[in-house]
This record gives sequence, C-alpha cells and structure tokens, in this order.
Amino acid sequence: MRIELNGYSPDRKLNVLSNLLSENGYEAIDGVFTWTAFDSVDDLTQNIQDLISNFFAPMPLAKARFLAIAEINELAGEARKFFGTDIPFQGDLYQLKEKEAIAYQGDGNPTAEKYPIMYAEAGAREIAISVVATEYITNATLFPLVLSVVETYRMGLITSVQSALDSEAVQNIILTENSYTLPTGQTLVIGNGKVALNG
Repeated sequence: MRIELNGYSPDRKLNVLSNLLSENGYEAIDGVFTWTAFDSVDDLTQNIQDLISNFFAPMPLAKARFLAIAEINELAGEARKFFGTDIPFQGDLYQLKEKEAIAYQGDGNPTAEKYPIMYAEAGAREIAISVVATEYITNATLFPLVLSVVETYRMGLITSVQSALDSEAVQNIILTENSYTLPTGQTLVIGNGKVALNG
C-alpha cells in the first residue's frame, strides 16, 4: 500500500515511524520510504494512513536542491571511477605516464633509467614497452573525452535542479536515468541512484 507524502523529509526512517505509531497506540509496520511516498508491506487503516501522511512534511525546495546536487555529485564520482583508479597520487601518476610515453616515442635510445614507470609496467605485465607507450597515449587521449561526458551529466542536472520550481520537479530530475555513448563505444547509464557501464 502506498501513502503519498507530498514531499521529502530527512526524518524518514522506520524507527521514527515506529515511534510515531507507538505514541498513538498503533503497532509498528514495515515498508520503504521514497521521495514522495511510504510503501507499506501491509494494508493500513485510514487512520494510520492519515497519521503518516500528515506527520512527514514536504521538504523545502532549498533542502531538496541541496540533497539532489549531493546525489548528482556522488553518482558522477562513481562514474569517474570506471575510468581511473581512485587512490592517492594516482592522478599524478597518470600525468607522469603520459609524459614518459610522449618522450619515449621520440627517443632513439630508451632506457629503464629514462622511463622507469613504463619499464616497470612492461616487466610486470610481460609485454613490450612499445605496447605500454601506446596504451598510455591512447588512455591520455580518451580520458578527458570520457570525463567530459560525465561532466555533461553532472553540470546539466545541477543546472536543471537549480532551475526547478518545486521539490517534485527536483525528484523527477533525480529519478531520471540518463544514457550517454562514450568515445570508447561503451554506454554510460547514470541516474535514479545508480551508475552502470555497458559494452
């Protein structure tokens, strides 16, 4: 059974609901909160429906925007992790890899002393250093193109959220799944609380 709540409240937790029902002489119920409703596992009397509906007040638009933008940024961060390792100094390492690969391509006498990162990876993976160099250059070229797609999602939805006129409009923006074709040929699906990379 669905009880429409006409907004969102940060206090929507089952323990809060259980306390509310107990204080009014009702037993605890089981269900799930969404942005605008409470989905109860069992059918409820009209009295309980009214109690729940009236207790959880609509969220102010400013608060709805704040939470929505936080969710958008979180999903964008998760999407970025598909294309880079999220550990300390990894961004610096990617820049060093690109620098080594560019220098290697024009070097007639490459050595491990000149290109320690490339030689280390080539040895660890047991592949030719020329293959590593090509991979570094390719990744460095694709990386900003892929990230630009994620940024299109992030800034586009933030702009939409900031222009929304009510919390329901904000909710609809957040619940929309967005699909983007990447330069790699893969499809990035992001929105409605999830991120997926297909292909």
